[in-house]
Amino acid sequence: MSLKISLAMEDHTNDQYIAVPVIRAILTDLGKPKALIKPVTNPRITGIESLKVQASDLLDRYGAISDLVLFVVDADGEDGSPGRGNRVASMRDRINGSPRSEQGLVVVAQQELEVWALWGARSELNARWIDVRDERDPKERFFEPLITDADLLVPGQGRARLIGQSLSSGLRSLMSGCPEIGQLREDLRAKLG
Repeated sequence: MSLKISLAMEDHTNDQYIAVPVIRAILTDLGKPKALIKPVTNPRITGIESLKVQASDLLDRYGAISDLVLFVVDADGEDGSPGRGNRVASMRDRINGSPRSEQGLVVVAQQELEVWALWGARSELNARWIDVRDERDPKERFFEPLITDADLLVPGQGRARLIGQSLSSGLRSLMSGCPEIGQLREDLRAKLG
């Protein structure tokens, strides 16, 4: 029987084009290349507040048909540093009350998920990588300028192309630029045994 993972995201319409390839690369690295990875599309989640409110219900509902429910969210400045919120802790608190809490896992992208897709194009950004990762609005400042007219005509609007570039140097390379992906790999390894 194949491993089944449901992905709960703030915006499945766009985020899936980054999250699914990254999760697939991690699972392949962990010896699970045939895992079924499905974005949660029902109910429609419309941002972080919608995801937070529905987190426990999503875990209960999708935990019944999946081995794992992975919550993939943007930090948006809530990285837990002094004076800031902690999106990881907040999301974990939301799912801990569920009877299926052991089936839930949270990964929070540094600022925005699009940063993962920028790793492969970092030489085109005219900025140090640390500054890209620290930028409060990296999607607007760094990601959107890389989007071509052709990207706008396909689902994901350039996300699949750019994350493909980021993964082309290998998962280890991407994890070196985005340590939260490395942490996710370790969390998945621990969860999946």
